[in-house]
Amino acid sequence: MRRRSARRRTRLEQGANAKISKAAERNLEVIDGGKAGAETTIYRARTAKAVQDARRAEIEVKRMLGTVVDRDEVKREAHAAGRVLVQRLLAIPSRVAPLVAVEIDDRKCRKIIEDEVRAAIVEFQDMLAAL
Repeated sequence: MRRRSARRRTRLEQGANAKISKAAERNLEVIDGGKAGAETTIYRARTAKAVQDARRAEIEVKRMLGTVVDRDEVKREAHAAGRVLVQRLLAIPSRVAPLVAVEIDDRKCRKIIEDEVRAAIVEFQDMLAAL
């Protein structure tokens, strides 16, 4: 499985490098063949477009490799994980109050509360790790 993904990664990187090389060649052509006036503006526009295309290709390769993710998706997932944490923390008093009310030993009370807080934190960490 790793060989296959390594081969795929190599092919994607080669494709991106080829696109970047083509853009660089076009850029050299523009620099060498640039003329005064309106033609220079056209050459600059073509150069800018070639560079932009190369950057898009590079980002697409990184997205396919899994090294780049959608920022909005990460924000949504992080917000959802934060909401779960807040809900879990706010639910602790009502869930733990009956357990703590019957305990006389303050160490047992502390342990009950700590266990609930730790459980909420572990769930939050698991959600973040899944991002």
